[in-house]
Amino acid sequence: MLWILQAGEKMPLDKLIERIISEAEEEGSQTKRRAEDERERILTAARAEAEKIKENVLQSYRREAQEEKKRRVTTENLEARTALLREKQDLIKSVINGVVRSVKEMPEDEYIELLLRMISAVALKSKAELILSASDRHRIGDKLVRMANERFRHAGLSGELFLSPETRDIEGGFIIRSEGIEINNSIEALINSKREELELKIADILFGEGE
Repeated sequence: MLWILQAGEKMPLDKLIERIISEAEEEGSQTKRRAEDERERILTAARAEAEKIKENVLQSYRREAQEEKKRRVTTENLEARTALLREKQDLIKSVINGVVRSVKEMPEDEYIELLLRMISAVALKSKAELILSASDRHRIGDKLVRMANERFRHAGLSGELFLSPETRDIEGGFIIRSEGIEINNSIEALINSKREELELKIADILFGEGE
């Protein structure tokens, strides 16, 4: 704070004090304005930085939320596909089990005729051993071998079957062993050999897939 008295200028003491106070107040007002301006500048910068941080955080939350939503949708889709696949497999297994059960529950004459056609398709040219399940061997073994050999003779074939004392753990059908080679015509083996084709057909019927 500067103020100058001209040479020879006289100022009463009270006026001098008043002038000093006035100039001090002016200086104080300017200092206060500068401080308020600086405070406002700092607050404005802080608000801008806070807004920037807030927007970055919000964007991060949005990205995380979108990623979580994608993960949740993906997981739900995967779970739905897995459940559908499991249901299909259960139904297909049920149908195949039904086929096996139907074969086992066929009337004896029809079952024997089915096995005779299957044996004829093997086209034996020598002696062979017929292996059945324990229940089939006991129930139809002798009859099946006799009828099969009769058909061979009527057809002029040289093949001949004899009933094996051995049995196998199969649901139905038979196994033929000739010259150390086994031909597995059990119901399970026949179904497994056609399993892919059967599954496609069953899926078409059950779920309307394909034609």
